[in-house]
Amino acid sequence: MKVMTREFQKEKGRFIKPRCPTYFKLLGDELKVGCQLHLPYEENPQNEDPHVALFVEYNRRGLAYLDSKNKRVQIFEEGLAAPGDDQLLFTLDWRASVLFSGKNRSMAQYMKLVFWRKKSDQIHQGLWMTCARASEEHAFGFSLEEARNPYWVYLAYPGLDGAFEPFYLKVIGHERKDIMYYIVTAKDVGYDSDVLIEISAVPESGVPHALVVTAPLMR
Repeated sequence: MKVMTREFQKEKGRFIKPRCPTYFKLLGDELKVGCQLHLPYEENPQNEDPHVALFVEYNRRGLAYLDSKNKRVQIFEEGLAAPGDDQLLFTLDWRASVLFSGKNRSMAQYMKLVFWRKKSDQIHQGLWMTCARASEEHAFGFSLEEARNPYWVYLAYPGLDGAFEPFYLKVIGHERKDIMYYIVTAKDVGYDSDVLIEISAVPESGVPHALVVTAPLMR
């Protein structure tokens, strides 16, 4: 923002890009989800604008991001997680959920659910995973070579049709010993239209064929 109010100038230099504390567990530490709201961008913001005050509030908590070059203003909603029992991660009993507040949705131009896959490093080898929807012919995202980003999947919420289409996740364990499938759903709940994301394990017979036949490339 080239021209800023005093409140924005006071915060300038303290803008913090969203980091992992804004993401909540869906598959233990292997997959997390965040709720990203895109606010209106203005060249001459006014202190009395509700979305300006909202940005300043969230920025002070490290939950906001201002990208002046691309004219983007984003905040990440706080959430409550029921992260599941890690001992059940590779069983059909796996269940986990995250609830994001919907109190600020009316001020957002649009909203995205951001899914983040744990990166591999010298200590941890990340799991192979990819996604598919029942309405689409091909798998997408994460470990696929054609994926835009191997660690992030951004999905609009609730989507063009006004209802979020569930997607399925294929996860292959280390040394390809375990193959698991999960379904991820999202829906509005409560008076404030909070967003509830749920994940649960499903058998191979319950997922799209495109996901079943997609596998890591042999090296």
